[in-house]
Amino acid sequence: MSTDDDAPGIEPTITTTDILKTMVAQNGHIEVLRGPTGELISVCRTDGKAMFAGFMSREMLDDLLEAGFVSQDGVEDERKVTFFRLTEDGRARG
Repeated sequence: MSTDDDAPGIEPTITTTDILKTMVAQNGHIEVLRGPTGELISVCRTDGKAMFAGFMSREMLDDLLEAGFVSQDGVEDERKVTFFRLTEDGRARG
């Protein structure tokens, strides 16, 4: 797991472990919006509001996926959003 220096608005000191802990505490999820200029990845509460200012990087999401801490929940919806939810391992780690 690593910190992310490239995501605008997310402090470089926030780690994937911090994201996991926040997702567990808030019963959160990750939303990936596919737009015309790329992806916007947000860590959100159950109501869809972002829990961090800015966006997380694809690298951080890939780290969480590779570790088995989150998994994709269904296919991209009509709004071009794909959801990722905590796995049991992710909940235990957070």
